[in-house]
This record gives sequence, C-alpha cells and structure tokens, in this order.
Amino acid sequence: MDVFVAISFLIMASLIFYRPIQALIRARKHGVKISFYDASLMGIRNTASPELFQAMAAAEKHNIDLNLSDLEVHLLAGGSPSRIIETLIKYKDYSEITPKQVIAYDLASMDFDTYASKLVKTHKVSIQKQGFSIFEIDYKAVFKLSSESLLLDSESDTATDLIQHRLQELSRSWGSKDRQYTENFLKTQVFNDFFWDQEIKARLIYQELTVYE
Repeated sequence: MDVFVAISFLIMASLIFYRPIQALIRARKHGVKISFYDASLMGIRNTASPELFQAMAAAEKHNIDLNLSDLEVHLLAGGSPSRIIETLIKYKDYSEITPKQVIAYDLASMDFDTYASKLVKTHKVSIQKQGFSIFEIDYKAVFKLSSESLLLDSESDTATDLIQHRLQELSRSWGSKDRQYTENFLKTQVFNDFFWDQEIKARLIYQELTVYE
C-alpha cells in the first residue's frame, strides 16, 4: 500500500511539475531568465512555447521594449510573438513605429509593412506658380505623417491637393494687395502649426512659402 501511495505521489508530482520544469528548461535554452513562479503560471496557461522564449531572447538582445508578460499576452490573444519582435527589430531605428501598432496589425493579420512605409517616409509637397488673387505662390514642405493621420490611407499627393484647395478657397475672398502682408498671413495663419499638427496630423520638418506679384 505504501509503495502504491509513493508511486501515486510521484506520478502526481510529475504531472504538477512537468510543465513548469519544461518552461524553465526552454527558457534557459534560449538564455531567458524566469522564476519558478512564472514558469508555473506559464505551465497552467500552456504558453511556454519555444517561439515565446525565442522572441523574448531576441527582444532582450535588441533592446525591444516588450517583456515576457507582453509577449505571453500576445500569444494568448492569437498573435505571433516572433513576428512582432522581428518587425520591431526591422523598424528599430524609426521612432514613429511603436509596439502597440505592430501588435494591433499582427492580431488583425494585416500587412504592417505597407502601413509602416508611409509612416516612416519623408513626404514632400512642391507647388509652383499657384494663382492666389493677384499674386502667384511657390510653396514647398517636407513632413512625416503621424499614426493618426488620415493621409496614411490616401495617395501620396493628397497633402498637395489639400494645400492647393486651401489656397484656392482663400483666394476667392482675399482682398489685400500687399505682397508681404499676404505672405506673412499665409505662413502664420494658414499653414501654421495648427494646420500641420491638427489638420494634417503630421510633423513638419521644413516649409517655404514665397508670394510673387
């Protein structure tokens, strides 16, 4: 009877500690340090996959701001920890790219590279001899779109269209014949920080506006 109890105890202990020990072994294999408590919880949640620890090791190596808990939650949600770490490493030098964006796109099974290419790209606007009342305008701008900008889903020349439309609308009611006043007004009251930050939702790098008679 004692032997049966002992064997039963060993079987139970093996079942209880199998997954935590397996998690510890897998973590150690990939150079990731976890506590026995964390290993136990991972065993209960059945998340101690090689992919998870491989992703965590890569995150630590490349200083990606995601911890084991973040990656485990992503795995439980149906995402791929390896895929988001690979993507974050790829765009590591771009402050515009955040883990939150990458995680959202991975869970939605959407193409992140298409989105990211527009977000990291430096966009340009170049308008020459745009008619404005009795004047002509040359306008140049260099900017980067924010993640909130609706232009991310639009064609690359949409910003040019918006600026030209703004000039055309204002031109219809513009009465001043003072070139310098017109130029200053457009710079400070039309294509100002509010226009770029709130309407375009972009970070303006450079702009140049010149009014000619």
